[in-house]
Amino acid sequence: MQSVTDFYQDHRGPVISQELTIKNGLKSACARDQAQYFSLANQGQTDHDWQTLLKTATKVQLTTKKPVMVHVRAKDIQPGQVASTFHHLLDLELNNFLLVTGDKRTDSNGFSSAQDLLVATGQTGLAELSLATTLDVNQVANHGVAWVVNQALAKERAGAKVLISQIFFDVDNFLAVQEGLKMAGSDLILVAGVLHYPSQNQLDWVQRVLRLTVPDDWRKNPDLASARLVADLTDGQAAGIHYFANF
Repeated sequence: MQSVTDFYQDHRGPVISQELTIKNGLKSACARDQAQYFSLANQGQTDHDWQTLLKTATKVQLTTKKPVMVHVRAKDIQPGQVASTFHHLLDLELNNFLLVTGDKRTDSNGFSSAQDLLVATGQTGLAELSLATTLDVNQVANHGVAWVVNQALAKERAGAKVLISQIFFDVDNFLAVQEGLKMAGSDLILVAGVLHYPSQNQLDWVQRVLRLTVPDDWRKNPDLASARLVADLTDGQAAGIHYFANF
């Protein structure tokens, strides 16, 4: 299957990607014609859930003819099974992966972080793999732009080609990191992770779990606030916009 990084070559306007879940995977994919590729969230707790995730990913790819970026949690892969796991995934024609630290199974004891898994995956020598991970641009407010850019560059050195931001509301933080990476000469593709027309329950979850302050304009009219953020990112020449799944 095509590497998602191909979509960002000579792009005109942001590349659109859409997060899916097991519950609504194929249905949502078919309804999201504007998405150039999809990502599939990994929220399972058993080996059976993992197999269901892979079956869903292959089905979405077969049906839509678009790549699916499978979420792989660091804790889910044992250090001695990295090569065999990714060889198996390639056999399923899955070659795009978002490596994440969070959302881990409670009974797993794999890698401690996505960055550690990135390094180990790079050591397999599997050139067909397209690897992405996440970046929290909100940390600009706490640590400054240079600190966040250095975090991104460390992920690049570990093997990431694409960084998808965690949820944010301040577009200036994202654009500052984007500019910082450009100044550093990085080849990283920085993609904006965006809440697309979120419900109040979803905003409550963001505030409770992610501990982000939800701005008043998002509370009053989340659809308009979401549209404004996308417009600002488009004006700021963001490489991509990744819509998180609604719940």
